[in-house]
Amino acid sequence: HLTLDYYKDRFLSFGLSTRYSDFGVDTSEFVPDPIISGNKSVNEFNFDIWILYRAKGLFVNLNMANALTPNRSDFGENEPLNRQELNTHIGYNLKVGKKYVTVQPSLNHHLFFADARAETDFNLKVSKDVITWKYWAGISLRTRPDSAFDLLSITPMVGIKYHNLYFSYGYQNFYSTSGLFNQNAHMFSIGFDFLCFVSDCKCTH
Repeated sequence: HLTLDYYKDRFLSFGLSTRYSDFGVDTSEFVPDPIISGNKSVNEFNFDIWILYRAKGLFVNLNMANALTPNRSDFGENEPLNRQELNTHIGYNLKVGKKYVTVQPSLNHHLFFADARAETDFNLKVSKDVITWKYWAGISLRTRPDSAFDLLSITPMVGIKYHNLYFSYGYQNFYSTSGLFNQNAHMFSIGFDFLCFVSDCKCTH
């Protein structure tokens, strides 16, 4: 975290995530196909990069996923080599009155470099702090900007946090007719914060 302006709450943060993937396909029970020649086993190392800018309630986050581009096709000539993805997340935390209520509208734009496909999420989250409890509810609308913002899904979400323990639930409703596997989905999240120490650095508050 870098402090750009201590008194105006302007900060710049960076993050890096690495991962290793191992993927295998067992073709022993496949119907014989001349295109498929034996089992496949590939592995890959890649990493993601984050940049986050904050100024008062405003935040702008850029995330480049799969920063490394593989130099070979493991499964065929039609396999896209460029699997990079760019996420742009912009939002604002608005404090409402003195009731410890925060309203957070945000927009997330997801660009897939392989086929120039894009998705845009319009999000709204409302949270309230009550002593050691925190309650929140939100909704996310996923659209396709290259198809006149055709609606892909609507996801309402609710969550609760008590001290370091939190739980959330969301239900994703798909509206896209382009895919055969778009099924509505329940999403659960359970978390626990630990090894969190109070810091004198204002950027971590």
